[in-house]
Amino acid sequence: MGKGHTNKPGAKETVYSYLSEPVETRLELKKFLKVHKMTRRVFYPFESDFRKDNGSEQKAIRKQELKETVLDAWDRLDGKDPVERKSKEASQGWLKGKGHEINEALIQSCKGGNAQSLKLFFQLTEQLVEKQEVKIGLNADEIARRNLEADRQLREGGY
Repeated sequence: MGKGHTNKPGAKETVYSYLSEPVETRLELKKFLKVHKMTRRVFYPFESDFRKDNGSEQKAIRKQELKETVLDAWDRLDGKDPVERKSKEASQGWLKGKGHEINEALIQSCKGGNAQSLKLFFQLTEQLVEKQEVKIGLNADEIARRNLEADRQLREGGY
């Protein structure tokens, strides 16, 4: 361990607590390290672990915020004030209520020649039959089983 390198008990919890605070209210990293007598060498591995642990949770929060932003934009296009969305079910109900408008927009997009819109339209109307790849062949277990059976038949047949 180098000079000033301390990994005292509770360092991980201290770093996690620091990183959990909003960026606007937390101390500068340099000051935090000085107050807790910690080196960057101790801090950064804990920060990396914190990011890994909280990454998927943060991603889900950002995805939900983006979804709400898009739905608010739809409200603004309708000339309405964006509503407060309380749950996923409320958002889905709102979206189902927009079905007619969404279909009209899809048809307009199809008229413009948008390939993705055309594909979606034909999928929704069940007029699109997508090709499915059919793989015909033997896997390793089937080949081994076939070879063993052939050997057995050859031995029994006297060859």
